[in-house]
Amino acid sequence: MAWKTFKKLNIVDVTALTYLLGTLFLVLLVAPSHGAFLQVALTHLTFSAAIFVLASLVSPTSNPVLRFARYWYPVVLFAYLYPETGLINQMFIDHWLDPWVIGLDRAIFGVEPATVLPEVFRSRFFVEYFHATYFAYYLYLPVIGGLIYFLRDEDRFRRFMFTVSFAFFCYYLCFIIVPIVGPVACRDGFFTGFWPSVMDNVYALDNPGAAFPSSHVGIAIVVLILAFRSFRLAGLVMLPFVVSLA
Repeated sequence: MAWKTFKKLNIVDVTALTYLLGTLFLVLLVAPSHGAFLQVALTHLTFSAAIFVLASLVSPTSNPVLRFARYWYPVVLFAYLYPETGLINQMFIDHWLDPWVIGLDRAIFGVEPATVLPEVFRSRFFVEYFHATYFAYYLYLPVIGGLIYFLRDEDRFRRFMFTVSFAFFCYYLCFIIVPIVGPVACRDGFFTGFWPSVMDNVYALDNPGAAFPSSHVGIAIVVLILAFRSFRLAGLVMLPFVVSLA
């Protein structure tokens, strides 16, 4: 019975299980006394068990709701695991590496873009526009993924979800190993308006870290490329927003 369940795992399942169990092993190996160990252990084992249950129960003849859960569950993982990186991102290096990144910025650009660009684009239009394009990031995965899932086929969607999952988990590993807070704290009280307030509320849900490299930019570009492959018009609509996000 167990072997039959293993055979039903697809590439998305294997990718998710590799990350869930791999990071759990890392925490156990490097920091078993870490304050978040119990949370990581319980959630990662629960998610892993749920993946096996979905793989064993859901088939091509299952009802649409179960099949939807089978294909879309990684989105729940992404939403949970992103802030989780902030709980365990100082296992390997016990201090923030922001001074190194700031020094890299200065070496490349001669200035810190995070302090210069907000002054250059200080007008009300640009403040609202760039914050809106940043928020649009949260729509790319469900919209493009939904188009592929409902208008193309499940096999193409599975390839889409594997590509996105692999990219997300690579970023999450980077966040855990390379702890960087980023310039979010510098924005306190600096921006006002509708979209800035929306993003302030989004940022309030995060734990410190998950800043470098930018998964928002990276995942947006991945989804943009996949959009062009399946829905060229959707890719063209996304293009200016993704460039603005970057």
